[in-house]
Amino acid sequence: MGVADIRMNQHFEPVGIYALGFLDSAEALFRRASDGHGLVDFTFYPAAYCLRHGIELFVKQMTIYLAYELVDQDLLYTPNHDLDGNWKKIRNLVESTTSEAAWREEDMCHQFDVIDSTLEDLHELDPRGTLLRYPEFVKPQKGEKPRESVPQPPPFDVVNLGDWAGTSGACLQAASLILDHASESLDEVARRRGHPPFGFHDLAMRQGRGTQKDDT
Repeated sequence: MGVADIRMNQHFEPVGIYALGFLDSAEALFRRASDGHGLVDFTFYPAAYCLRHGIELFVKQMTIYLAYELVDQDLLYTPNHDLDGNWKKIRNLVESTTSEAAWREEDMCHQFDVIDSTLEDLHELDPRGTLLRYPEFVKPQKGEKPRESVPQPPPFDVVNLGDWAGTSGACLQAASLILDHASESLDEVARRRGHPPFGFHDLAMRQGRGTQKDDT
């Protein structure tokens, strides 16, 4: 029996940790369904949601890193589920701030390509981040109908769960490598600024949005 340490949300980088957890869960769900276990037809939705949410949280963690490193609070993510727009906003900055050592040691071009291509597929499938987790759009704004049905079905009828399992695994590896190298780089920046290790997370979020809550 495995034992899990569930105190990770006390870590200074909880968004990135949650991201990797969702990506790992996506691969496991897709793999299990592709082997014929469980409700195969229905498993796609929670598995794909885990994949989408994992990438969303990965992108949000990278905005925290960038906001601290570049001292630009405008780079911090906003409390929404926009996957495509949030990634495009920072994608080139993430690439340009990735250390030369990372480019030498890892196939970073491939890692960025993995995130790019998966994000495009997920954006086509579920641009508003709703279809995979709930069959209705939820609109909390005052004066609007609280819910409306998703207006159209997915853009395809059949998916290969084994392919999606492979994609999830590739995304987990890509996000892990990018986050690891970014974290190491930010540790050095924090030391130069006289901040404690991982202090950049708290500093970036507190200075960027105060106590505003985020619907991650």
